[in-house]
Amino acid sequence: MEQFPLRGQRRVRLGFRVSIDKQKEFACELLKKLAPKLGDDLVTGLINATQTDEAGIYDQRERVAALKKKLAATPAATRRCSWQSPTTSSVAVSGSSAVTAGL
Repeated sequence: MEQFPLRGQRRVRLGFRVSIDKQKEFACELLKKLAPKLGDDLVTGLINATQTDEAGIYDQRERVAALKKKLAATPAATRRCSWQSPTTSSVAVSGSSAVTAGL
């Protein structure tokens, strides 16, 4: 029998929380960098969205769809991040929890 079974579970949950928070922070940085091309209203809406009810979640999904559409229309060189070399792939935006759950 393990002496402290909950201690390990708490560590795992904390690790997930830190990871999600870091992804959100990174997504916000990328959005802010691309704000001149994407539009300040879209970026502000994505970052400051309230998703506590169905309406808020629906609105955020609409903003994510608009973001994907705008990113697809921008040249690949614009979508590249500063740490990527020209031979690596460009940034892909998905409906991940980091984008839809806190932005």
